[in-house]
Amino acid sequence: METRNLDFENVIILSANEGIYPPIKRSQSFFPEFIRAAYHLPILRYQDSLYSYFFYRLLQRASHVMLVYNSITDSGVGGKSRYILQLEKETSLITGHHVFTDTLSLPQEDKDEEMTGLPEPMKALSVSAINTYIACPRQFFYRYIARLEAPEDENILEINEADFGSVVHRSLELLYNDLSQRTDNHITEQDLVAAKKEVEQYLDRAVEETELRYFYNKGFFTIIRRSMQEYVLNALEYDRGYAPFSIVSLERSAGKYRINFDLGDNKSVQLYGIIDRIDRKDNVIRVIDYKTGQKYTSVSNMDKLFAHDHNKEVFQLLFYKLLVKDLFDDASVVPVLYSLPLLRDKSYSGFIRINRLDIMPETVEVLDNQIMPEFEENLRALVKKILFEDKTFSPTPSDEACKYCPYAELCGL
Repeated sequence: METRNLDFENVIILSANEGIYPPIKRSQSFFPEFIRAAYHLPILRYQDSLYSYFFYRLLQRASHVMLVYNSITDSGVGGKSRYILQLEKETSLITGHHVFTDTLSLPQEDKDEEMTGLPEPMKALSVSAINTYIACPRQFFYRYIARLEAPEDENILEINEADFGSVVHRSLELLYNDLSQRTDNHITEQDLVAAKKEVEQYLDRAVEETELRYFYNKGFFTIIRRSMQEYVLNALEYDRGYAPFSIVSLERSAGKYRINFDLGDNKSVQLYGIIDRIDRKDNVIRVIDYKTGQKYTSVSNMDKLFAHDHNKEVFQLLFYKLLVKDLFDDASVVPVLYSLPLLRDKSYSGFIRINRLDIMPETVEVLDNQIMPEFEENLRALVKKILFEDKTFSPTPSDEACKYCPYAELCGL
């Protein structure tokens, strides 16, 4: 707009790609285009016409014009702009077309050499780091050793899965923290029924702590907020059938657990994780992990937990079990997955299943005496490999995993 009353002899327009020039801006609204047009509200056609006018006004008296676009398209960005196509098809103004190319990928030999020889073993490993290594050692290197920041999501007009999950997690944490204080940490069925009426206020508090507060008055956020509310209500209703119980720890208050893990040969490493919730009922300790996606908890054998396409949720729960197993000598520690969208299903239990055995309080001895020793043995071998043996951190080629990997371009696969 700043150029509409100015004339230039030479004009260079960069990023003349469809989606950037003109930009794609779709206002979030419950009103469809025909309703907006009927009531003389701004519509997309007006926006496109306005931008088109600015473009051709800029070129009107120019002697030399250079339009530069990227022929390699990316998410949300198309090929050459519609304005270039229009000039090519309807005018004879374009007098030349130049192509510039360059190769930025590194040879595989250089990549492997770059990743050899860690300066010293990492002092601590989180469950997220280990899960990342199992899925793809190369991604683990970029994230936890080279410490390359993954690019942030540039689409600020959408709420991604991580934002959604963080608000739901925080809402449940705030709710149960207040509930345990009000009830002297003896949460009953009646307390949970009453808490359902307060879910909206806890959602509001959670949203206020994040950048999602800027979306609060947007129409589309009303629908997303309703989904968040349903997930929290699902958890309360599920807990209502389990009550009474008491809270042992919540994510931010005391949820970070850490142990020294013996690797043998006078070597050890600290393992740690942040547990969403631990509660207690009689002599049963439940280690609970919330998931806002539809996650399932069945694993056919232990080897599957250490394959690149492993069940991250079951691995994470067994890891949490390892972190707290020595803290409760007078109780059975049972890992439970709260897949929040599935909790409305009366048949959903949340107990993990390994080797076709449901790990419930009645069968927790099998978990302690058979499954956990095998898990620890495999984990010990894996951690030793990460810290002392793997010098190349080779990638795990996977069409699905690489598609969403933030380091895909750097990796070159």
